[in-house]
Amino acid sequence: MQHADTFGQLLRDTYAQRDTKDISSFSGGLLYAIERDDDYLSLTSSFIYFLTPDKFPPNEKRLLDMAQGRTVELACGAGRMSAYLQEKGMEVIATDVSDGALEICQDRGLNVQPVDFTDPASLIELKEEVEEIDTLLIFGNSLPVIGTQEKLTQFLNTAWEITSDSGRVMGDFNSPVPVRDQLHLDYHQRNRNRGNPIGLIKIRIRYLNMVSDWFDFWLPTVEEFRAAVAETKWKLELIEEPGYYFILSKT
Repeated sequence: MQHADTFGQLLRDTYAQRDTKDISSFSGGLLYAIERDDDYLSLTSSFIYFLTPDKFPPNEKRLLDMAQGRTVELACGAGRMSAYLQEKGMEVIATDVSDGALEICQDRGLNVQPVDFTDPASLIELKEEVEEIDTLLIFGNSLPVIGTQEKLTQFLNTAWEITSDSGRVMGDFNSPVPVRDQLHLDYHQRNRNRGNPIGLIKIRIRYLNMVSDWFDFWLPTVEEFRAAVAETKWKLELIEEPGYYFILSKT
């Protein structure tokens, strides 16, 4: 059945498995599926949203440790990064569009705000609520939810407006290339035939008897990502290993 917050319910059910509110006691995840509009299904586990710092990918942790000042995590999910930074004594705000995600973050003692980072007006409203923002985080391959190169540039321009003079944006993304699986190569060709970027896919989330709405998910190539950044004032540092991590700075 259609469910407005399928992802949030997945996180709620996963979180309910823990023995205590100490997330370090959590030892498992729940399976869910990402369905593509060519009927391709990818099964994955919710465990990744509850990783403890000792299991963070090395480059992810390195960038997190570079966060400074008032930090906002966009698309925070279960808030593992916000929790890590808060435990280090930083001022952090966990944001998401999912009610379920925000409920969990609040239960973990985090400061939360509902924010749709794909909507510039929502980001501007966040700025009005919290005043100065020094670091924006967008990890977990959430950036592709933006959907297009044009919207990515728009997001980055808005991020410039709402961050301080020393502001940074840090995050990650997966590129659609290289890939060897013929099913993915066929999808790339379908996109070419339609005049779309090869990494533009339409997906939805399936969990138990719930299914989300379809949404566009654009995996940019490195060249497309650089082109989007080039239309802004940000300075880019790109790190490859695996996938891509990025640091955008004003100075």
